[in-house]
Amino acid sequence: MDIDICNIYQTLCLKNKIPSNEFIVSCLYNASVYGELNLKSTTITKHSCSLIAKTLKYASTINILNLSDCLLPVNGLKDILNSVNYLTNLKILNLKGNQIGNTLTTYISKILLNNNNITELRLDWNNIGDSVDTFSQLCHSLKSNTVLNILILANNNLCQTCGYHLAKMLNINKSLKNIDLSWNCVGETGAELLMKSLKNNEILLELNIQGNSVSMEMSSMIAEQLKQNKSNEINQKEVQVRNLSLLEHVASVDKNYQTQLNILNNQYHNRVDELQSNLQLLQLKNQEQKQELEELKKKSLKDQENYILISNQIKKIKSEASFNKQSLNSLITKISNEIPNSDMEYMNLEDLDKIFYIISKIKKNCDIKVLQEKKECQRLIEVLPKLTNELKTLKGEWENFKSSTELNIKDYSDELIAIKKLLLTNMYHRKISNKISNEINMNNLIRQQEEIKIYDKQTNVLLLLNTKIKTLHKEKSDLEIKLAEAEIKSVEANETMKVLQKNLILAKDELIKLNKTELYNIAAQTTSDTLAKEIDILKTNFAEKDNQLRLSKIEIDKININHETELINLEKKFQSEFQAFKEKRHP
Repeated sequence: MDIDICNIYQTLCLKNKIPSNEFIVSCLYNASVYGELNLKSTTITKHSCSLIAKTLKYASTINILNLSDCLLPVNGLKDILNSVNYLTNLKILNLKGNQIGNTLTTYISKILLNNNNITELRLDWNNIGDSVDTFSQLCHSLKSNTVLNILILANNNLCQTCGYHLAKMLNINKSLKNIDLSWNCVGETGAELLMKSLKNNEILLELNIQGNSVSMEMSSMIAEQLKQNKSNEINQKEVQVRNLSLLEHVASVDKNYQTQLNILNNQYHNRVDELQSNLQLLQLKNQEQKQELEELKKKSLKDQENYILISNQIKKIKSEASFNKQSLNSLITKISNEIPNSDMEYMNLEDLDKIFYIISKIKKNCDIKVLQEKKECQRLIEVLPKLTNELKTLKGEWENFKSSTELNIKDYSDELIAIKKLLLTNMYHRKISNKISNEINMNNLIRQQEEIKIYDKQTNVLLLLNTKIKTLHKEKSDLEIKLAEAEIKSVEANETMKVLQKNLILAKDELIKLNKTELYNIAAQTTSDTLAKEIDILKTNFAEKDNQLRLSKIEIDKININHETELINLEKKFQSEFQAFKEKRHP
């Protein structure tokens, strides 16, 4: 970007077959590095202006454009002003001493109407006041501008009408903080209009009206109003600081409550997870014990089945043994019956012994089997109560485990309910505390706003009292002047009376001289009559004037007494209200 705007300017110069100005190139380079294009007091032709304007379209990083005392040609300056809208970061525009005139003032008005980044505009030494219409357009654009803070309009031939347009603009504009109107022709009327507009504008802090044929009294009134605006701004800043501190306090309290709530929530979730894990472990143990119990049940059922089978087998063996015994006995009897006694006699004892031996052996084997089966049956009968006892103990253990797990689950559920209740109470307390803190903050803000309103009212009352006192002083001085004039008139009247008296004496002397001559008796008589009449008229006029003077003196004395009493009362009221205001502001 640093090299680009220099290259763009040089390529444009080559394209238009114009030699590039090395000073302008260096200024463009500095602008790309430092953000300020300073072409102060540089002689620039119309073609160079158009090339600079085209280059500025690619230099959005420039924040200061200084074209002061360049005396740019009208069309060239027009091209540069058209490219200003491309400078999105431009903050300061200095157009001092460029003979802007009417047409370019309209261009500047359009820029101010659409621009949202220029905060300082210098237009001094440009004869902008030559056309009131174009200046009114400029003021109309400033009405809707919300960014411009500093406006320099010194040495621009601004008249009283321009002062009227500026006052109208200041009634609406709420962004301008510094206006320089020095060395113009605004006059006393324009200054008075500006003074009235300042009562509706609390934003303007600096207004330079030096060299505008404005009286000291008006200048001091404007300075007083600006001082009031500065104090209001300080108060507003203090209120903003207080509000910010209150908001920060509320945010910190809210943050603490939030952290505490998060900690409790985490503890609650951790406890719930722990209880759930314990419950899962208990459920697993319960499941395992259930499986073991099922296996034991199955085993006991199997043992019972085996016992039944064994008992059945024993019964079967017994029945078979009894049957074999019966069949053996029947066989013996049968044999004995079938063998005749004669044969029996001839039989050898050995054969009989063998037969009996075989029978006894069979019987013995049967008895052994029967005994084994009896022992097995006895063993099973002995094992059966043990198994039943084990089954009972397992059942008891299962019942105990079941009851203990139920108790644990109940305890855990109670603990969970207690934690939920605690969490709900904490949340409720937090809501209440937030509500209370918000109410406190709102009450504080309302109280501060009321204090500010009371302060504004009291300051307005004090200002009114001050103005009233000033007017009373002025009236008193006017009355004193009138009284002095009346006294001067009375002195003059006395002097005229003395002159008339002297004239009367001279006339009497002349009458005496005329009386000596008889020729002028008639004329003297007539002149003496006329003089006597004139003297009588003068005496009556003098008496009337004397009475008027006495009456005016009496009225003036009465007015002086009334004014003095009213002034004393107002001063006492002012002192008491000022003291009360001080006590309220600094309790």
